[in-house]
Amino acid sequence: MFASASVFNQPLSLDTSSVTDVANMFHRAWAFNQPLSLDTSKATSTYSMLRYASAFNQPLSLDSSVVTDMGYMFYVRIASRATSNVAPSLSARHRTQTPGVLSLSAGSKGV
Repeated sequence: MFASASVFNQPLSLDTSSVTDVANMFHRAWAFNQPLSLDTSKATSTYSMLRYASAFNQPLSLDSSVVTDMGYMFYVRIASRATSNVAPSLSARHRTQTPGVLSLSAGSKGV
């Protein structure tokens, strides 16, 4: 949906209550850093959902009770120290609040 929208960084209001696949939704949306409120209760794939969305640093709560593929969901490639002094990465802490609900807090960590 917003894959490869490299400069996109606008607030969103989306009805995702019937969506079953959010794979690649923000893949390579480098600048995206807005709060997300997504109903993922029917989503079976979140594969690469925020892959390379290196600016993303917002609380995120997802219902993962039916998700079967979370591969590369938060994968961010780190720039070489020799070529960049800013190397964004995501640090996610998994906190189980209720069974089947995944709550993550993403934070930016410089290298």
